[in-house]
Amino acid sequence: MCLLHFYYLWKVNNKMKKISDLILLIFLIVFSFLFIFSQLQFELFWLDLLNQLVFQLYLGGIFLLLLIIIFKKYKSLIIIIPICIILGYQSLLPCKKCLNYIDEEIDYSSKISLLTYNTSYNFNKFDFEKLEDFIVNNNIDILVFQEVSPEFQSNLKKLQNYNFSHNLNENLNFWDTLIMTRFPINTSKKINIFTEIQINKENTKIHIIGTHIYPPINQSLYLASTKQLEELENMITIDKSNLIVAGDLNNSSVSRRFKDLLEKTNLYSGISLKNITNTWPSFLPNILGIQIDHVIFSKNFKLKNKKTLDFLKSDHKPLFVEIFY
Repeated sequence: MCLLHFYYLWKVNNKMKKISDLILLIFLIVFSFLFIFSQLQFELFWLDLLNQLVFQLYLGGIFLLLLIIIFKKYKSLIIIIPICIILGYQSLLPCKKCLNYIDEEIDYSSKISLLTYNTSYNFNKFDFEKLEDFIVNNNIDILVFQEVSPEFQSNLKKLQNYNFSHNLNENLNFWDTLIMTRFPINTSKKINIFTEIQINKENTKIHIIGTHIYPPINQSLYLASTKQLEELENMITIDKSNLIVAGDLNNSSVSRRFKDLLEKTNLYSGISLKNITNTWPSFLPNILGIQIDHVIFSKNFKLKNKKTLDFLKSDHKPLFVEIFY
């Protein structure tokens, strides 16, 4: 009986080992193909989506690496380690235009603060009161909103000290951007999905462009969003200094398209592993999300403070920044 029992256990364990080996092999093959597709640069939306998620692919690679070590499949390390190194380089090291933070040795004379928030057509009175408290307590200079519901828009009109705005009294569609500020607006205009204003703050003319780029979740929206990014690039390269672009760009901070946008427009951002500010989706832990809401700016502006707010019910988190110049 003992020998039969031992044989039975050996057979079961051997079968389980074969199954676990097969599952691990499938994971490795799928992961390898996902990595290869994420590196391809064809005009296909699903390739772009994979490139948007290279950090999540990196986390998946680390998890798979641990499984390979646990199950002692060391030959697979030849494949998984180089892939993890490449993904880590792409997702963990900020691009050269993503580190425009203040120099502590320089005494900056002026500061401007901004909050951008895609409300997802959500309105909750209790949430709005908390948002209003944050805005008032931080004396935020510029507010940029996307996907604004009529109820949310109506309550924005009650904000104190924000007497200047663009689109506050208009009938907004899904892609419109609403901008409010404490400073007089010199000029304002709307071009397709872009809302641009110019303000004077302490004798400095500052341009703000608010936008809501289409999400590249199918081929037609991907191609449309590509044209929108090209239009934004043209708007910026004509004649802009002291510029801030804010809103839902629907491109992650590690994506090829976001980095290309910074390069082509000569704009800058502030992205750091010490201060992860992923904005979507709001229900996931911060490290598992992606940042698709952005504030990017001219080289003369320097980022000091950047954070997200976690207490609201939209699928996006508001993004708050303080910029010195």
